[in-house]
Amino acid sequence: MIYFMKSESGHVKIGHTTIMDISKRMKSLQCGCPFRLSLIKMIDGGTLFEKRLHDYFEKFRCEGEWFLFTKEIEDYIEAPTKLLQSHIKKEANANPSFNPNRIRCLMEERGITMSELAYKMGKRQSLLYTILTGNTRVTHKTVMAFAAALGVPAKELLE
Repeated sequence: MIYFMKSESGHVKIGHTTIMDISKRMKSLQCGCPFRLSLIKMIDGGTLFEKRLHDYFEKFRCEGEWFLFTKEIEDYIEAPTKLLQSHIKKEANANPSFNPNRIRCLMEERGITMSELAYKMGKRQSLLYTILTGNTRVTHKTVMAFAAALGVPAKELLE
């Protein structure tokens, strides 16, 4: 489930949870937040859809999964529109696919471990694992980081 949680500070958290009882998730978030939180909406979706929402609203991102609560985000929450679906289709058609198998081959050829690659890229090893197993969408910035760390042109990492 994807949730939209608003803070009295004028921010909204766009998150994902597997916890069916959202009140437990709210309590854990409220514990670390000095502003009162309120649940605005929940919609069906997994972590990949959550990532796409984060990417779509990137220009409003403050930190992590927290965004400025703008009119654009409010409109989306009120009625999830075809706008985002259209954005995702254009993005999929415009961007060649990232090829995690190519990364694995390059790592093996160069004798680089996942830990070493993560260090070279300045990323967490757990993120690299998620990327290399195909469980997350890869941004252009991350493709460029892979290319730099492995010493290859970015286009070599795309299908």
